[in-house]
Amino acid sequence: MSSHEASRMPAAYSPSQGGGVQEYQWQLTDVSDASGKQYLLDPATKVVFFKPLRSTDWPKVYGRLDEKGQVVAMERKNEKGLFAALDAKLKAQQLRFKDVYDEYRGSKEGLDPPALLRLLVHTLPDLTQGDLMYFQVMLDVDGDGQVSYDEFLSVVKEGMEVE
Repeated sequence: MSSHEASRMPAAYSPSQGGGVQEYQWQLTDVSDASGKQYLLDPATKVVFFKPLRSTDWPKVYGRLDEKGQVVAMERKNEKGLFAALDAKLKAQQLRFKDVYDEYRGSKEGLDPPALLRLLVHTLPDLTQGDLMYFQVMLDVDGDGQVSYDEFLSVVKEGMEVE
């Protein structure tokens, strides 16, 4: 299996290293499904990505590697409409997004993955696992493991324009 360096991004603050930021190197490995189609795998998360057409493109999520080591496509509704559904649900419940975001963020700087999933499941309870994965990948723009208010808002606005 060959290895692909997708990007370098700073990891979390590390006081044990003199307060500096550690560099994180995202490594993806080749993986194929039962039919032999090639994908990229993040071994740490077991998320499977389509191979990008150009080396400058970010890989898009395809699915996951199951407990048997098989590539499984994520079950996802048509991605068009997810952002509009989130916006409509908040409006129907007469909720301001900032208030909902702050409630789930707590005292942290941003939403970590568990808090993001709780917010999404609370707001749109009929989301599939694939929808949740899609939101998580799309919303963490800078890849730091936290979704800031600005990241969330800009991606939702952009997503609604595309939809």
